[in-house]
Amino acid sequence: MTVNNQDIAKQDAAFWANLNRIKLQGGVWSFDDRPYLKEPMQMSTLHRMGKAPADMCVMKATQLGYTEVMVNEVLHGMIHGHYPRGVLYLFPTNDEVREFSKSRFGPLISYNPTAIGQYVKDTDTANLKNICGAMLFLRGARLSQH
Repeated sequence: MTVNNQDIAKQDAAFWANLNRIKLQGGVWSFDDRPYLKEPMQMSTLHRMGKAPADMCVMKATQLGYTEVMVNEVLHGMIHGHYPRGVLYLFPTNDEVREFSKSRFGPLISYNPTAIGQYVKDTDTANLKNICGAMLFLRGARLSQH
């Protein structure tokens, strides 16, 4: 059995991002300046191999690159069917949901029409994305006034 780059990319989000030269707002995805991000981005691969926990909760600091890691890993996992029931991003407020969706998911989808955009169905809302039949929910934790 021969394994090719596409087979590896289906399983490994880090490999997928490099292979597809995923475009970010600041340039093309790379581990050159941040090699410490490779392991967190491979979390779904490690989980499927039984080497990582089933659930993950991340509390992070700014400017380390973890946001891009998690957004890319989630998009990769949804595109390749690793999260068939979907993914939930939970934020403190609805305002943060809209800002995050527009600043992180929006550009990744539009800058990468072949690797990402073609798999995202328009839901006409910033807090819900249909990716390969699974739903990406972006929700605020506080109840609204309505």
